Amino acid sequence: MKTFKMLSSSLIVLMLLCTTVFAAGPTTPVTQVQAPARVLKFSADLLVQYIEFFNCPCSLNQVLDTEYVTDMIAVKVANTSTFNAVPAKVTVSYYDVSAKTTVTVTKNVTLNANQWTKVIMVQKPILIKKSVGVTASIEHTDAKYADPNLANNKILNYRTCGPMVE
Repeated sequence: MKTFKMLSSSLIVLMLLCTTVFAAGPTTPVTQVQAPARVLKFSADLLVQYIEFFNCPCSLNQVLDTEYVTDMIAVKVANTSTFNAVPAKVTVSYYDVSAKTTVTVTKNVTLNANQWTKVIMVQKPILIKKSVGVTASIEHTDAKYADPNLANNKILNYRTCGPMVE
């Protein structure tokens, strides 16, 4: 009986020591990492077809590195997808010789499925530096759309006097 009491008291002491050691040891918090939600993007191909210059007198443009546009600049853009009401941003950039600065004009448009439209970007007489050219681009403004062909979203036109549509 004496051995049993000694054994049981030793066992109790051992259990207390183990409990104290495990309770005092460092604990690491358990954090669950959740995978990010997949974002569904609709494929809507936007494109810039051409930049159009209105009333560009050829005789003034042959001598200098300038292009005189007396009326306006327009950009023909399209939504070749089957989605309606695709919001987009059309941007035109050129070097204005008279202001001695690069000018950027941006307009928001909404394009329906398979719609082609001409967006008037500038409606005033301007003097453009031909060696810099005119850049036109289009991009989505709604994150739920993705463009499958970014190569047709931007054009750079070093236009000299000639046909109005390129």
